[in-house]
Amino acid sequence: MKKVLILSLLFWGFLKITATITQIRWGSTTGPLDGLTIDWTSTGTSDQIRWGYTVNYEMGTFTTTQRPGISPGSSFFRYAFPIVTPNATLYYQLYDSSNNSWINQKTFKTAPPSNTTNFNFIVQGDSRNNVNTVWKNIADKVNAKNRAFTLFTGDITKSGNKVNEYNTWFDNAVDYLADNIIYHAQGNHEVPGSVDYYQTMFPLPKNNPDNTNLYYSFKYGNALFISLNSEDVQSATSPQSLWLKSTLENAKNDPSITWRIIFYHRPLVNAGKHYGEEIPRRSSWGAWFDEYDVDLILNGHDHNYQRTKPINFDSSGNVSTTTEYGTSPGKGMCEMICGGLGANLTSQTTNADVPLTSIFYEGFNYVYVTIDNAVLTAKVYTLGSQPSSTAPENLLETVIINKNSTMATHEIRANKQNPINIYPNPVTDKLNLTYDSQEMGAATIRIYDMSAREIQSFKVNKNSKNFKTTVDVSTYAKGLYNISFIMGEHKDSTIFIKQ
Repeated sequence: MKKVLILSLLFWGFLKITATITQIRWGSTTGPLDGLTIDWTSTGTSDQIRWGYTVNYEMGTFTTTQRPGISPGSSFFRYAFPIVTPNATLYYQLYDSSNNSWINQKTFKTAPPSNTTNFNFIVQGDSRNNVNTVWKNIADKVNAKNRAFTLFTGDITKSGNKVNEYNTWFDNAVDYLADNIIYHAQGNHEVPGSVDYYQTMFPLPKNNPDNTNLYYSFKYGNALFISLNSEDVQSATSPQSLWLKSTLENAKNDPSITWRIIFYHRPLVNAGKHYGEEIPRRSSWGAWFDEYDVDLILNGHDHNYQRTKPINFDSSGNVSTTTEYGTSPGKGMCEMICGGLGANLTSQTTNADVPLTSIFYEGFNYVYVTIDNAVLTAKVYTLGSQPSSTAPENLLETVIINKNSTMATHEIRANKQNPINIYPNPVTDKLNLTYDSQEMGAATIRIYDMSAREIQSFKVNKNSKNFKTTVDVSTYAKGLYNISFIMGEHKDSTIFIKQ
């Protein structure tokens, strides 16, 4: 009997010792430096934090705010930092009051100064199904990159009202989440019966008339970032829409803002499965993006990577394309769909916005964006199309938007989208290609399938402004393909359908 009692005591003691803090996550109620917060989940009742810029935690030990968690018997704890030192390593430990012990020391790299004009950030979304493979793989790779924060375009889990799915999401990116600020946008899978989970779990700004974190803005460096809730009603007079228009109007009159970047879940232009869902918003959101000089629109929802041609919206919701990204007359916005973080991939739809789309890639992906004063560079990294893959990342494309009035030649070419046209589309055998640009010389035409596998490549000589050629695609399998015309550092792409 004594042995049984001792074993029982040891067993319950072991459970108490191993009850640890989980789901550490960084966020902000304003900018990356002046509203920094850290949250975690715990079975304790009075968790604390100690931190500093050295291992001595010289800033002190602090109590935290507590609120109900989403797991039975757990609580969420939050600590709001004062304005922190930029470009510094912050050392911290969390006190788990359930077993009266401090967890292992962790570090957090703070963002560059708030007035910086040179910084990096990540764009990603739609982790959902394959969180223990694709999400884990990308989180590990992103964790090695220098970034001030991440923009997440929605759909963290497949079922936003299931605690176990959130647990799995956190468990597969422990190191990344413990050292990275994430600004979220609500996706449709965060909504059904679970919006309170999402709103309670993630610390985000609440600078809107509804005083919620479902849409908000923050300014950092020379950029304004606006997160929208595309699950809101499609009305030009909703509180969110009126707030959006007012925020954009104020930003246009602010000389300190060079870049206006919007991120949310459901895209306005889409060549994929969810084509058409946001068409009613083109005459409001789209027209306002155009009127108030939005540079970049970042979305998820479709599980692939897409980039539009330079696009413009009018007040009737019509969409047109031009040849160059930018906000001055004759230029157009860039929309990217970055929904490749683990959700099951989706294909191109034949009746979708194919004429407005420059590239469509059916594979897992994330985007690494650098702002260097008046130059924005977006590098798109892909990991193939196998959901069980731990594949290395590959650079799919680099997109440059340059606002400098005096640009070097290669920068102009990288910024400009020259007209590349193909017909007929869909095609059965012979594909006609025309390409117009001022540059002359040797060029390469490459054709890829939607897994970014090269199908055909051949050299051509462009000896006039208007180039024409014919490509035999009669032996291609039916499906969607990407065709690129490459001269030096510059590449223009479009997509076609083989019937």
